[in-house]
Amino acid sequence: MFRQNANLQTENSNKGSDTEIIKQMQNDQITVSPKLSTSGETGYYLSAVNDDTLDTTKSKLKNQKTTYSNHILRSTFKRPIGLYSGNYHEILDKLMKKDTFVAHGSSYEYNSDLSTKTSVVYSQKN
Repeated sequence: MFRQNANLQTENSNKGSDTEIIKQMQNDQITVSPKLSTSGETGYYLSAVNDDTLDTTKSKLKNQKTTYSNHILRSTFKRPIGLYSGNYHEILDKLMKKDTFVAHGSSYEYNSDLSTKTSVVYSQKN
């Protein structure tokens, strides 16, 4: 599991000048030609800063084998967690909030749209 900056920035082409947009992009280490196109295309970009927060967090995880490389934390439970109740997501919700179970688990929430009977999915909160 990994943690990224969840702040989404959007730009409306009707607001702000080219100079303001270029400055924001430069703040995110995105370089552009001196002049932006004036065509009516739309799009998005995401940016995030890689840090080693997860490397220091991995020592808190209990009963798991962890590895950290290239800003990615991988974890495998030493023993599988049996979930036999029909309300498995409620059990997992409690476990997700424990720092010893999932790094930054409180930043995630159960996603009923993506979960199935055989797969439980948690998504990063907005």
